[in-house]
Amino acid sequence: MISDIEAMQIYKTLQSLTSGYLVPKLAREIAGEPNKTLYAE
Repeated sequence: MISDIEAMQIYKTLQSLTSGYLVPKLAREIAGEPNKTLYAE
């Protein structure tokens, strides 16, 4: 697993290189939570 900071850096790089609709939402699975948790953009 990568850190939240590294994940956000990768996400922002992908957003800058492609159009917005091509980049999926950034989410993480947290144990005990019923759904994936989305990160704020």
